[in-house]
Amino acid sequence: MLLQSVLYLRQQNEARAFLSFRDNFTKYETFRLPRFLSGIVLPVKYRSLIDKYCDEYKLDRYLILSLIREESFFRPDAVSSANAYGLMQLLLNTARGVALSHEKKIFREDLFNPRINIQLGIEYFKMLLDKYKGKTHLALAAYNAGDYRVDAWLSRFGNLEDEAFIEMIPFTATRTYVKNILRNYYYYKFYYGE
Repeated sequence: MLLQSVLYLRQQNEARAFLSFRDNFTKYETFRLPRFLSGIVLPVKYRSLIDKYCDEYKLDRYLILSLIREESFFRPDAVSSANAYGLMQLLLNTARGVALSHEKKIFREDLFNPRINIQLGIEYFKMLLDKYKGKTHLALAAYNAGDYRVDAWLSRFGNLEDEAFIEMIPFTATRTYVKNILRNYYYYKFYYGE
C-alpha cells in the first residue's frame, strides 16, 4: 500500500518502496504523480556525484539517473548474475580498462564505492556515446550487451531509424533495457527537469 511504500522510502530502501508501490498502483505511468510520490518511482540519490561527473563528461544527468535506476535501483551493493558491481553495474575488467587512463588500479571492492562506480560508469558510458556518435540507443545497447554485439547488429541491420533498430535488437533483455531507460529518461526530465 501507499503508506508501506512511503515507509520504505524513508528507510532509504528505494527498491522495496518502488516494488510495493508498483504492486498496488499498476497504472502509475498513466497519471501525474505528486512530487513526494515521484521519488518512489524515480528515486534520486547520489545527485552531487552524478552532477559532478555529468558536468565533467558533458552528459545528461537525467539519462544517468535513468541508467542507474535500471541497473541497480540505486543500490551501491548490487551484484548481478554476470558479476557486474555497484550502482552502474560495472564488470571488473571494464572498470579496470576505464581506470587505466587515470593510472589507477581498481579492485572489486572499489566498485561498491559510489564515487568510484559513478565516475567510471559515466566515463565508460561517455566512451560508448562517443563511439556511436551520440546515438543514445546504441550506447545503451552496448552498455548492456557489449559494443562488439552492437557493432555486429549495425553491420547486420544496416542503416535503420533509431526506433526500428531498437525493435530489431535480438536480445529481449537488451531491447527491454533500452526501452526502459529511454522511458524513464522522459519521466526523470518531466518530474525533475528545470
